[in-house]
Formats: sequence, structure tokens, C-alpha cells
Amino acid sequence: MTAPGIGVARIMWTNEQICRWTGGSLAPSGRGGVVERVVIDSRKARSGDAFVALCGERSDGHEFVESALAAGAVVAIVSSQRGFGGRPDCLEVPDPLMALQEWAQGHLREIDPTVVAITGSNGKTTTKELVARVLGSLPGVARSTGNFNNQIGLPLSVLAMGRETRIAVLEMGMSSRGEIARLVEIAPPEIALITNVGPAHLAGLGGVEDVQRAKLEILGEGLSAPSLVVIPADDTSLVKAVESRVSGNTRLTRFGLGPGCDIRATEIEFLSNGGTRFQVEGMGRVTLSLPGVHNVMNALAAAAVGREMGVTPDEIREGLERADPVEMRSERVCCQGITIINDAYNANPASMAAAITAMSELPTDGRKVLVLGDMLELGPRSRDYHRGVGMAVDAGRFDLLVTVGELSRDTSSAAGRLAGSGRTQHFETAVEAGDYVSNWVCVGDVVLVKGSRGGALEEVVSRLIEALNRGDRD
Repeated sequence: MTAPGIGVARIMWTNEQICRWTGGSLAPSGRGGVVERVVIDSRKARSGDAFVALCGERSDGHEFVESALAAGAVVAIVSSQRGFGGRPDCLEVPDPLMALQEWAQGHLREIDPTVVAITGSNGKTTTKELVARVLGSLPGVARSTGNFNNQIGLPLSVLAMGRETRIAVLEMGMSSRGEIARLVEIAPPEIALITNVGPAHLAGLGGVEDVQRAKLEILGEGLSAPSLVVIPADDTSLVKAVESRVSGNTRLTRFGLGPGCDIRATEIEFLSNGGTRFQVEGMGRVTLSLPGVHNVMNALAAAAVGREMGVTPDEIREGLERADPVEMRSERVCCQGITIINDAYNANPASMAAAITAMSELPTDGRKVLVLGDMLELGPRSRDYHRGVGMAVDAGRFDLLVTVGELSRDTSSAAGRLAGSGRTQHFETAVEAGDYVSNWVCVGDVVLVKGSRGGALEEVVSRLIEALNRGDRD
């Protein structure tokens, strides 16, 4: 399976092609260059690169044009308003970000792969990896790297795909309305997969209904509408909304656990090694190295894509069973007899609930520890959501709750049963939490670490591992 990373040299473009796709202009003496790679970080520039000077919240790429060119970049794509006109090594465009997107759009049209687009409030990256595994027996499969799913990351993912790409598996994320619509313009999907819809990015959207409307932008319009939409059957609101939006040319596949699903899991077992085992009709028994019902759902969604693409049931099962956890997403680390589940990449109420449920159902002879951080971007109901997490913890089977950050105070206070027995602790920093947990755990214990990206709870994991390996705990 081809899985090019961002920045891997895969093909070549002439400056004339880039000008045509972006509407940019270049001095006549600069039209002989050939570009092999696209970068947005001048520190990574090398010979054969095009450096795109993007303006971000904390830096302006135009300030680093000279250093990128000095490092060997063939050309810099710059704003026509920034005074680089007439230079043979600078391609002027009205907006460098728009130029990057239009370049990716032109490249994708030229290589013409089948696009599988994945969105949802939770599980996008894991499902993308599962889809790529399931399709692994087919030629020319490429996927976006990591969580490159926004208006910068998706174009970079596309531009890292070579001409041999026949299937492009792309993740599409958003934090406000219109973002997925723009990504669909760049990469219209043949297959659109929505993992789920829940409370995420509410500060920029309003409510769950608004999140749903934003996710439905993946359905496109007219000629950009997908031929297949894969959706969770148990979300009746989403199913009805999709059914009302698609035309007769678009088919639906529903995945889930209940009767009436087009692809369904039954007889789910939770394994002591953190994996799951379940039955899928027509596919047999599947053993997944990922925890929880939520990952069973992700696997079913990936299987639905594989079936649509002509992958055999045996190949689908084998692909799912080869999949490993994505870094900081249910990533299992064993250290000195203690199991750490590093799920620190991100969190919202739905993903937090899924992780707590999976942890509660995990068979183990040791104790279960939760280290939970703040969930960000939840808007005016943030405190309610954090209290809800605390109540979910209190209803489960846990031995210690450690919370980190200002918002998660509400999580700790809502876990009344645990708090009443002295089994909750709150810290302002991840370092303090990591030090506390490292002195509390013993051989056989399992620790789940989860929080929003801004909380950097991976520091809990690294602190814990360092202390365990030193063996000098109090």
C-alpha cells in the first residue's frame, strides 16, 4: 500500500503548470524550474522544493522566503502584495493559501484517483487508517498523513500523492461552517464516510445540530455529490438528514450494531490485551487491536468502504486485524508491568465517554486509573459537559480519577462517589499529575490518559514512563 508522507518527493511540476493552476505570475527568466516537493516550513526546504509563504496567527511565511530559497527551494509562492515582484524565484499570487489549494485541486484532477473522504466528530484519523489497511490489497492506495485534515493539511496531503495513486483516502476536519465544503471543492469524494456527529468545536458552531450541518457539507452538490455515503445507523437524526439531502444517484450504507444495518457487528468481546473481538456477517470473526465499541464502529465503517471497492471479505478482515493504534489515539504502552493507554491527542464529550466506557469494560486484574484533562472549544455549556464526564466516571468501575486543568475541576467534583472515598485528585499541570500517578500505581494497573490537544496530556505519559523506568518513585 502506498502511503506517502508529507514532503516525500513523488512527482515533478513545472513552473508553467503551477502558474496555470494557481493563476500566478512569474518573471520570464524563472520559468524553467522544476518542483519536486511542497513545503510550508522554511526550515525543511531543500533543493527542488516550492516554498509556500503562508500567513499564520503566529508567523508570516514571507519573512522566511530568503532562507527557504537559500536552502535550495526552486521557487517561493508569495502574495502579490508583498513586494517580491519581478524576481525569477518568486511566483506571485493573490493569496498563497488559495494558491496551495488550487494547486492541489489541479494535481488531483490530473492524477484522477477515486477519493474516499472521511469526516466526523470522533474517530476520523483512526477510521482513515483502518480504511487504508482494508484497501491495502488494491493498487495505488494513498492516504493523508497523520491528521492533515484542514485547509492546509489536506492540500499538502494531496500534493504528496504520486501519479500512480488510484485511490486517495482523505480526512476532512473542520471547526466552523464552510470548511468541509471548501475541502470538497478541492477533493470531491466518490465515497463519503461520516463516522459520527457529536458535541465538538461548539464554540465556533453553536450546537450539535450545527455540527451536523457542517459535517453534511461532505455530501457536496450536483456533480460533486458522492456515489456512496457511509453513515452510522444508530444516529437517526444523521440518517434522516443524509436521506433528505442525497439524490437517487447516491447510495447509502449504514453500519452499526442493531438489526437493519447493511454491515453489522455482533457478539462483541473485550480482550485483556486492550483489543476487541466481534462477528461480522459474511466476514466471520474479526480481532481488532483497538479498544471499545467505538473502534468496532470505526472498523465497520472501513469494512463498508472495502466492500464497495471490491475487496474480498477475507482481505477486509486481514486488513482490520493488521491495523495498529494511531499515535496518542488509544495507543497502548507497557512499562514496568503497568499499562498506559495514551489517548491524549484530543477529546470532546462523545470521545471521552467512549474512552471511559472502553476502559470500564477492559478485563484486568489490576486497578484502573483515569487521568482526564480539559475538553476545549465547547462553548457556554462547557461546565455541563465536564460535569457529565465526572458522572460517567462515577458510574464506572475505576479506582482513581486524576484531573488536569481548570475546566476539569468540574469533572472531579461531579465524581461524587470517588471523591467521597478520597479517590480523586486535581492538578493544574500535566507534570504534577504525572508525578502523582507515578507514585500511586503498581504492577498490573492500567492508566488511561485523555484530554484536548491544548492540555498536552502526553506530558503525563512521558513523566510517568520516565519515573517508572528510573525506579526511584517515592
